[in-house]
Parts: sequence; structure tokens; C-alpha cells
Amino acid sequence: MPHEYELRRLTPDEWLTGFDDRYLADYVPSGGSVVRFVSGDAAALDDVREGLERIGADRQYHYRYLDAEVRQPYSRAPRLHAIECFYSAVTDGVDWQGWARRQAEQVLDRLGVRVPDGCRLGDIERLAALNGRDRNWLMQRYQREADETVQDRAMTVEFRSAVTNLWVDQLLPDTSSPGRAEVLTSWLRGQSAPLGGARVLRGCQIYGRISPTNARHYLVSFCEWARRTGHSGVLAVLDFRAYERVGQGRGGAEAVLGEIRAALARGEDLDTIRRIAGKSEDERPSVKYSKAAYMQMLSLLRRFIDEIDRFPGMALVVMTKPQFYGPDLANERRFRDYNALHTRIGQEVSDRLRANPDAALVHLRRNDA
Repeated sequence: MPHEYELRRLTPDEWLTGFDDRYLADYVPSGGSVVRFVSGDAAALDDVREGLERIGADRQYHYRYLDAEVRQPYSRAPRLHAIECFYSAVTDGVDWQGWARRQAEQVLDRLGVRVPDGCRLGDIERLAALNGRDRNWLMQRYQREADETVQDRAMTVEFRSAVTNLWVDQLLPDTSSPGRAEVLTSWLRGQSAPLGGARVLRGCQIYGRISPTNARHYLVSFCEWARRTGHSGVLAVLDFRAYERVGQGRGGAEAVLGEIRAALARGEDLDTIRRIAGKSEDERPSVKYSKAAYMQMLSLLRRFIDEIDRFPGMALVVMTKPQFYGPDLANERRFRDYNALHTRIGQEVSDRLRANPDAALVHLRRNDA
């Protein structure tokens, strides 16, 4: 009898159409949230990734592809199993200033203030005059809107203080150095504040960094803020495949060293040695995760499944290989390694011969298969 993962397969196009219709078109933009696991060969998963990127752009999602295989600056592994790194990866590439400007314009629109083309938000004198308003009235009403936003309980205290001060800065810019916008943008990215930034953060009532203890709450807040700045939601695609791989030990490195020694013995030049080392590096996986990191990632995914309703407007798609759900083999990683995850995505009641496109786990075949 074929294994479970060899049954019930959809094409990527079939799954994408259903996922878009049932979730991305309306459910997620209205504040819903969803986690789905898909498995398939490299071609099928490439189709899923490209399809979700296209849908995300068409439907105005904040889209992020999280590849656990790609090293970060200074050759660091992405460490997506750490929630603070997961938050940083999801928010990477965000135009914090642009999003803040969008929210500032929404506030001005509620006040009946139009921003003419070519008028800077920071030019409050001209902005007030063009709208027939008094400068002090505009400043007071704008600040009142900020005070009301800071009391909004849908986001954590420090996150809502950060984004509120960021859009306040659009109309009332801080000209000191470092400025409020620069410091808050660094903080929201999870980076260290520039020299002198601690004073600015204290002025915004922000006293700590984004860390493993609070990053989950900040991700919830980010999902909420994304929808408030005109996005349909957050669409994150996690490529899990690097976590499935068991490290190869020292054998590969020793083989490379032996080849280099042989080249040296032959009197090869430095360029040849570099080519040997470079080729070998390309052939080796760029990132390997320890068993502890692998188990931490499984635990993180289990928590996302259990708590996804706390992340308004978030769709998380996890891409895996079919073999990850196959029979247990020595020195291989399988989703049954973590029973709490296995029971959540692998034990649904379903037909053995027909695919359920709404299942938590869907196995895919190629579009041309």
C-alpha cells in the first residue's frame, strides 16, 4: 500500500485557487487568520511560492518569503525558530516611514484636511493654509488623534506608542539628532538604537527591546497595524525544508580538505585552490540546523497553530518535502518527532483517495503531472 503522503494530491494551481477564494480574498482581510502546511517536490513548491507572491501583490498583502536556507549578513543563519528572528524576518523590508505617512494621511482625512500634491506633511503652515485651517487647531486635533490611538488596546503598549509617534513625526517632525523617526524605525526593526536613541525611546515610553519574551506580542501588533495602513493583511511563506535536513557531520569538510591537500601537493596555484574550496562550499547546504533548533521550530509552529486566531489578518503557509511525512527512518527527521504537531496536522478525518483542499496539510503534485 502506498504511504499516506503518496495519496490525496492536488496541483499547486488547484490549491492556490481554493486558498485564495476561501481565505485571502475576504476572510483574512476581515481579520481572520490561517495556518496551512503544503508538501511537494521543488517544482511544485516553487509554483506555490510564485503563486502566493502574485496573489499577495494583487490583493495588497504585506508578503514575505522566509527561507531558512539563506544566510543573513555576516554569514549568520536566519534562526527562524527564534520568535524574535521570525518577527524580524516578517517585518524585513517594511517601509516604516511610508506606512506611517499613509496612516498620517488617514488621520488628516478624518479631520477633513486634504494633502495637495507636492505639499509635504511636515510643512504644517502651508498645509493648514491650503485647507483654510488654523495651524494651532490642526496641531491640537492631530495630537488628540494620537492620544486616542495610544489608548488602543489592540496593540501592545510599546508597539502602539512607537507607530503612533512615527506617524505624529510625519506632521510634527523631530529635528534633533538622532531624530524620533530614525530611532523608532531602528527599534521596530529589532535593531539597536543609534547613539543617543535611549533618550528618545524613554520620551516615547519605550523601555525595552524586542526579545524572545515579547516578540510574539509585537508580531500580533504588527499584523493589526498592517491592516490599519491599507494592507489586506500579512502573508508569510515559511520554507521549512532546511530544518528537515540532518547535518552531514565532518565527512564533507574532511573530503574538501583532502582535495585541497592533493592540489597543493601537485603544486596548483592559489586560484585553483580557491576554486576547489568555492565549488565545495556551493555543493554543501548553506545552513544546517541542530536538533535543538529543529525541535524549537516545531514547537514554534505548534504554537502558531494553537494561537493563530490572536494574529489578525495573518496567513502563514509552511512549505515542506513529502518525505517529511513518510515512514520513520534512522537519521531522518519526520513530523512525528514532535507529537503535538503530528496530532494537529496529521490526524484529520479525510477521504483516503480524494484531496481535501481545506486540510491543515495538503500534499501537492506538479501542475504538469
